[in-house]
Amino acid sequence: MREGSREWLDRPMLKALAKGKLRGKLLACFAACLLPMLLPWAMRLVPSNIGVTYFLLADLYIVGVSVPMTALSFVAAIFVTDVMQVRLAGYFLALREGEEKPASPLTVCDCFGADYWPNMRAMLLRTAYICAFTLPFAAACLLAPGAVTRETVQGLDCLRLNPPPVLLLLTMAAYLYAFLTSMMTRYIMADDPGASAREALRRSRRLIRGRFWEILTLELTFLPWMLITSTTFLPALYVYPYMEATFAEYYREMTAPAPHHLDGGPEDEDAAR
Repeated sequence: MREGSREWLDRPMLKALAKGKLRGKLLACFAACLLPMLLPWAMRLVPSNIGVTYFLLADLYIVGVSVPMTALSFVAAIFVTDVMQVRLAGYFLALREGEEKPASPLTVCDCFGADYWPNMRAMLLRTAYICAFTLPFAAACLLAPGAVTRETVQGLDCLRLNPPPVLLLLTMAAYLYAFLTSMMTRYIMADDPGASAREALRRSRRLIRGRFWEILTLELTFLPWMLITSTTFLPALYVYPYMEATFAEYYREMTAPAPHHLDGGPEDEDAAR
């Protein structure tokens, strides 16, 4: 169960460990999860009628996207939200079962210290990595004949999106692969502040190599929970900390030191005799 090992981790055990560490700390952990989301949510509440492009989806839904606000949200994510995500990873890595009082959730906001730029570069590199995998397929989707057409619906000039299903699936698969293989980047930066951006991304990919289906399966186990939280927010009080704690345990198990006998220690020598 350590870096380089390809044995599948015990998913029920990971979740049991996560639940144990959350016991008595759920509200504090939820507050820690909530803090990085506040800025993106606040920006969505800002009314903006500048540079709005309307998209017609599945012939049913009209979605208006403000290009300036989308660009501003992307910049805010790079310089603030993503860096806070590294702090959030560190917060959950530091949780201990039986600990009476966890660290203050506000430590997640303390992200502008000496490690700000290394963390920002690591998360920006992760974003670039995901884009490098996804954008070629997304471009092929949009450039395919008939994929994007203009229509007037309810008096609005809309872009009707009808990408080829195969290319759309490939785009989603490319995004999922890049997202999951780079997922451990923020945990590595939180656990090893001396790591460079490239090293953190490289180590994340190495950790997930041979474990893609394992981490995908673990991610999918939370899908029903996320669908519930999309309709009513109350379960998020439990779901968000539970997810964060589980993936923190996943990272811990993958990087835990190997038992002595797995390294060819005395137990191996005795067995050989």
